[in-house]
Amino acid sequence: MPLSLEDYFYHPSAYVLTGDAEVRSRHAVFFTEENVVLVDQYDRVDVSVVSLDGARVVNRSFYGEGPEDYTEITAAQVYNEEIYLWINNRQQLDVYGMDLGFRRRIPVELSAGSLLINDEGLFFYRAWYDPSNPAKFSKVTHDGKLIEVYTFEQEERWLPPISGDMLVPLTSKSLLQYHPSSDSISCIHATKSTAFQIDFNGHFLNAAHIRDLHPLEQLKYVNGFEGYRTLQSGIRCSNNEVLFSLSYQSKPYHLLVDLDGKTATRYSQLVLGGFSLPKNVRFLGSNEKGTWFMMAMTTWEMSGMQSKVSPTIVPDGGAIDQESSVLVYLPYKR
Repeated sequence: MPLSLEDYFYHPSAYVLTGDAEVRSRHAVFFTEENVVLVDQYDRVDVSVVSLDGARVVNRSFYGEGPEDYTEITAAQVYNEEIYLWINNRQQLDVYGMDLGFRRRIPVELSAGSLLINDEGLFFYRAWYDPSNPAKFSKVTHDGKLIEVYTFEQEERWLPPISGDMLVPLTSKSLLQYHPSSDSISCIHATKSTAFQIDFNGHFLNAAHIRDLHPLEQLKYVNGFEGYRTLQSGIRCSNNEVLFSLSYQSKPYHLLVDLDGKTATRYSQLVLGGFSLPKNVRFLGSNEKGTWFMMAMTTWEMSGMQSKVSPTIVPDGGAIDQESSVLVYLPYKR
């Protein structure tokens, strides 16, 4: 059964970023009103800010050992037109402007792999688990003071693979937390948090079955598992609906979760503008105004979407080819 994205989004925009602005597979991508921000966290350790009109590209390499250099960027966020870079091994959150000039440093004394920022504060999530050091979700003020810590004792939270941000913005004051190897999700609001378990009829991967296996055997078991597994790439569709990617019978599917009704519906296909998107389409993020995903140029052309949406080439006049990637931005219906 297909899910029509036009039930939630309208008027898609498409961008092909070239040269220094080219999107790479390991980029974290963020959209603002006027820019797209690309953060290469591990390979080149650089940041690019690209104006959506194609007129400006600012790029800065951060690789090195200096006070404003890093060997890797653990997590990144964009909030109020500023870029936040979390450096876990230094326990510091560095803030830059859209010109990539340094603004300030926020010391945060905790360990985490994921970060989300909203009007309520800074939210850090450490997804890995061991019996002596449980997974933790921490709420911190905008200036770095710890407010609250939630711990997760479920043994499945150490299960590989651990990938993605695992934090989804819902409103300016609420977010959703999930984990690829857990069927439980938590909604964090300004004054309360609620959690519920998605009903997979007992067919979600149970980490207890493989906890004593060698890591390679664990990975082999996970990859061969025929039930539901690997909840990931969560994006906001509405204030009370979140769309995930997941695997079922070793094939890619999408799962729409109704947070109010605590129900979930599986979809084999996403449709946009009458065109079917690739089954493994990769959503890169969402915010209060829209969501975005990436497609290879060849896939974009095969989908037929170029006949309906003409992509903007950034910077203007940049060279594109079949290896180029197309970023598609979808604003929410109001």
